[in-house]
Amino acid sequence: MVICEYLDDISGNGATYSAEQRAACRLWASLMPGWFAYIAIIKADPGSKDEEAALKELRDGLHAANAFLATRPEADSGPFLLGERFSLAEVATAPFAQRFMTVLPGTRPTVDPRQILEEEGLFRLSTWLTAVCTRPSCMETIAPTAELVESYKALLMRMKAISAP
Repeated sequence: MVICEYLDDISGNGATYSAEQRAACRLWASLMPGWFAYIAIIKADPGSKDEEAALKELRDGLHAANAFLATRPEADSGPFLLGERFSLAEVATAPFAQRFMTVLPGTRPTVDPRQILEEEGLFRLSTWLTAVCTRPSCMETIAPTAELVESYKALLMRMKAISAP
């Protein structure tokens, strides 16, 4: 986050934030990764109590993220945290959003983030995710889907091997 803020400042963008907007960007960047906690789902055995608990935690987190976005003053003026402006908040969290939308369904096909968002009525968060994940600058920086999913599957296998008795 320090590097993101530095780059934002030297580009001149940082000077255009109000103190409240900068705080909102920082808060989003610090809370969002915890709200999108999907790794516990893909680590759990399908159908297990651990998976069920992890899915509940994810849904709760997504509700919190949706509420955060929906209560922003700029909520009706555009898809991003600060409305039309792709801000420091998105720069810092786009990689989490992209992996959430790609890795979760790629490793656990029965869990579709878009379906969860729709079932839960999380429309503001859905709009944000779509805007971030379809932004050309973000699309250019993510690894191809198959490569990303395979690397996470390999990581999960290594994690399970390490934790095996």
